[in-house]
This record gives sequence, C-alpha cells and structure tokens, in this order.
Amino acid sequence: MKALPKPGTEYYWWLREWAIGTTPHSDSCTFSPDVFGGVCCWQHDFGRQMGFDPRDYMLGILTPIGKIANATLLRNCFIAASKLHRLSPLAWSFWAVLISPFGAGVNKQWWFDKGKA
Repeated sequence: MKALPKPGTEYYWWLREWAIGTTPHSDSCTFSPDVFGGVCCWQHDFGRQMGFDPRDYMLGILTPIGKIANATLLRNCFIAASKLHRLSPLAWSFWAVLISPFGAGVNKQWWFDKGKA
C-alpha cells in the first residue's frame, strides 16, 4: 500500500473515522496548512499516538513504528500528494522538523541517547 491514502478506499474511510469520527483523535498537523486534506497528517497522528504503522494496523497486524519511520511516512505521503513530488518543500521541511532534536515531534532525550548503547 502506498503512503497516500486514496479517498474512497476502505483504508481512507477507516483512517478518517479514527481521525475525525465521533471521538476525534487527530488535530491534522498542528501549525500547518491542510493542503493535502489532512490524510497524511491522520496517518502521522495515528502512528504517533498508537505506536503502530496505520497501514498494517487496519489489517490487524501490529507493526511498531518509530519516530523516524513515522516522520518518513509523513514525508512520503506529502511527496505522493504534491505536484512537485520529490521537490516538495513542505514534505522535506516537515520531515526535517520532525527528526531534528529541536523539532516538536521528537523526544529530545531519545535523540541524544540514540548514540549511546
């Protein structure tokens, strides 16, 4: 399955229900324009909150997803949705912020401890 949830698919409707259904779980990418309708952000929020890859979770497979993999999923979704594809500045800027030690998306202690062990 590709990174971009296609409207009308079972995966899209399942993800939409989780994100904005009767009990909303997603804020659709805080501080960002919803240029891609929020679907990329729904996936990212699911991975961040639940700790599993949403593409597998819908099928009943509990595949853990880490912060870097989750940020990469968001980047790939933005790339797939963008008319600029790999040149999308939004995709790369979000990815950089989410994986940087100064970005809001990464636990800073995890970043500094990753070189140890």
